[in-house]
Amino acid sequence: MRKIIAFYSSKVTKHFVFFQIGEERNHKLFEIVNEIKYKELKNETEQAVKIDQLAFAEKIYDAIKTATKSEWGFDPKLTIDNAERHFSILFEMFPDAINFEESIIDYSVSSVFAAVEAATQKTVIYNGDQFEPEIKKVLSKNPQYVTTDAKSVLPFYIENEQLKKEFIDACKGLSEFKSRIIGEIAFVINDGFSFNCQIEKVEFRELTDDELSKQAEKNQRADGQFVFNGVFLPREEIIRIIKEKYTVLTIVIKYQVISSKESIFEVNPYSSS
Repeated sequence: MRKIIAFYSSKVTKHFVFFQIGEERNHKLFEIVNEIKYKELKNETEQAVKIDQLAFAEKIYDAIKTATKSEWGFDPKLTIDNAERHFSILFEMFPDAINFEESIIDYSVSSVFAAVEAATQKTVIYNGDQFEPEIKKVLSKNPQYVTTDAKSVLPFYIENEQLKKEFIDACKGLSEFKSRIIGEIAFVINDGFSFNCQIEKVEFRELTDDELSKQAEKNQRADGQFVFNGVFLPREEIIRIIKEKYTVLTIVIKYQVISSKESIFEVNPYSSS
């Protein structure tokens, strides 16, 4: 504040000194600002409590189910022998924020695809000394599928004109696909990829006492005071707010993947270094 006032007039700053002395003694401005921020935080907390978590969980469940069923390679008849996979997400609820629900749903869907991708075996080709020989090797395997990006992007990275022509001609007879699991630039040999994914559970739960305590401690300053989202509050009040504003989303899935390093080739046109 002192710097702002000095910008307009150096003469005014000496008058501001009296305000500064008074503020350091009684903290009236601080209390006003803190009260305004606390009211905003209280309103946010009240809105967070109103979120229908059961309905929200159903939206996430439906989004994951729709996304997996529409993903290339999905086979609902594929037997799932793997054990359940659990993962949880702790987050603060901001119901008034733009795209709040959408961002949580997108994150949940992406997390599921990331889990399936981690279980997918594939060979990754990087742009290096063996880049073009590796591309030629893939073409010799007579792939049946190519991603749209591979077909349009890779010719710009192939310097050998003969190989570039062979690549373009080969891609003309391949089926195009897009995949969030295999990668944006990839080839698949025969029926070398399929997966099945079942969503066993999507649910929200409250934080445990231990989790509440740990979250509260994250808001403690070096001087011992507790500040939550810019508001100075007692530790007990922060715990109460965290209990109402935070939630843990748990997703349980089961999946099976058919893949191999000899049937799936993902191309990274950039160097591995």
